[in-house]
Amino acid sequence: MIKKKYSLSVVIPVYNHSKFLEESIKSCLNQSLQANELILIDDCSTDNTWEIMRIYQKLYPSVKIFQNSTNKGVVYSMNRGIELSMSDFIIFKSADDICLPNFFQTAMDLLEQNPQADICSADHIYFEDNIKDGHRESLNLSQKNCFIPVKKLIEIWNPDNMLPGGSCIVRRIALIKVGGFFEEVKWYSDWLTFLILGFKNGLCYCPTPFTGSRLNSESYGNSQLMNEEIQNKVYIAILEVLEMKSPEILGSFARTGALEIFGPSMVNAYLDESKNWSINRLHLMQRPIARWFGKETPANNSNSGIGLVIKETLSKNKTLLSHYFAELKKPSILVYGAGLHTDKLLTVWSEFDFPNIKAIVTTNNDHKKTDQLGIPIKSLSKLEMIPDLIIISSKSFEGDMVKTCEDLFPNTPRIAFWATNRSLLPKIK
Repeated sequence: MIKKKYSLSVVIPVYNHSKFLEESIKSCLNQSLQANELILIDDCSTDNTWEIMRIYQKLYPSVKIFQNSTNKGVVYSMNRGIELSMSDFIIFKSADDICLPNFFQTAMDLLEQNPQADICSADHIYFEDNIKDGHRESLNLSQKNCFIPVKKLIEIWNPDNMLPGGSCIVRRIALIKVGGFFEEVKWYSDWLTFLILGFKNGLCYCPTPFTGSRLNSESYGNSQLMNEEIQNKVYIAILEVLEMKSPEILGSFARTGALEIFGPSMVNAYLDESKNWSINRLHLMQRPIARWFGKETPANNSNSGIGLVIKETLSKNKTLLSHYFAELKKPSILVYGAGLHTDKLLTVWSEFDFPNIKAIVTTNNDHKKTDQLGIPIKSLSKLEMIPDLIIISSKSFEGDMVKTCEDLFPNTPRIAFWATNRSLLPKIK
């Protein structure tokens, strides 16, 4: 075993994920640098999660298992993991995540070289069933392993970036000082806490993937995305946490426009109720308001995050698509999905010499918008033609949308961005 200066714990909250739990545990145990503790917290699962945890507890001294008295939720279990951990640093993993080889050693080496840092982050892979069919999402903060001081981080931070919680290692004492994970911000709790830590003391970054996450529309982070009432409460909670519990980094969030990532929905949630207004919150919302309700556009939209994934996929298939479009006189190209993913897609699409997109279609019949960046939005159920190409525009719901396309347009070519096996590329004559 390679011994390090700092100790390391892995915390995995589990709720009814027995199907993937063993693979997740093994990916931690097979690391070149072993964690001092692997803390498994069962949130009152109704499957055989607890039985699997007991097996690994007996086999490995580092595995410690705990069970909540009642179903408390992911954020509660993560905070409990902070209390249970005896280590200097902690990794928080979803029970269906896979840690990639050398994750622990690479991150801990960098943290030991940069003791001023409280967090190390990296790129991330999203996949469906096989991680080899997944796609890497990059923060693109550097081309080499490095420490990025606060001032530099603020200068280069792309507001379209989502700091991937499963690819972060964080200092336990720093977590405690900022208040751990805030339950009121729910599925954004790790993103918010980790970005607060980065904006306080800088962060270490590795431009390689540390973890793979399964794409699942029913996951904790995705299951309530379409519930506008709940989402709006979460958006306001994020503003409250930043204003009341982390006032020292308000300037960093304001200057970077970090809240732009939530799109016009967060702006609307803020503007709809005057009780939400304050001068500090206005500073936080200035850049999101300018971007989503003004003429300001973000720089380098396709140089990191979702934009880069879209650009890489289109670039890879550029020759094939160009030949396919040339065979058609007036290709009918549809985008399936009308969220923030599509804003990025339309921006990147304009960088290529491709035909114009005819329409954007949605599953929901009562979509509030009638167009997106000037392209009409139509209901999928009212579509009266068979398109020549469908572009699936969603990370969270890509799998469900592909299944819909397979039912309605089984032979129509389609492009999916997050799992390569979901695409049905056109055949050239």
